Amino acid sequence: MKARISQMFQLLVAIAAWLAFAAMWWWAFALRGPIEDQLRDIAAIAAFSLLVVVSTSLWVRYNVRLYHRKGPRMRIPDGGHDYSRDTLDRTVIADFDTLAYERFVIVRVLEGPNGPIKSYEPGTRPPATTDEKEASCTTSCSA
Repeated sequence: MKARISQMFQLLVAIAAWLAFAAMWWWAFALRGPIEDQLRDIAAIAAFSLLVVVSTSLWVRYNVRLYHRKGPRMRIPDGGHDYSRDTLDRTVIADFDTLAYERFVIVRVLEGPNGPIKSYEPGTRPPATTDEKEASCTTSCSA
């Protein structure tokens, strides 16, 4: 019950704040132009503000219901991914624990008895090609 009173109080404060903002807007611009423009501006601000409040309220309501249905999150969900096959359904052979610490990985697609196989293994950086050497040179390169 105490939480409900707190929510109602917060809602009343928010409404009062927006009404005060609208009153100040009206007071600041009432002497400068046609009243239709001011009303249009206030209506636009009110519509967007209402949209933000409604969408935020719906999102919070969704999350509260989710919490009540599932309870508090006690741990990170398992991300059990199966890397034995790639997106093209080729068999993958790799020691991912070792490869996780490698700077370069060589990927090979081999022909296997049941179709192509993707092979991953630790590697070193391949030697630079002529194009890469030319691209890395500044104004003066030694041959």
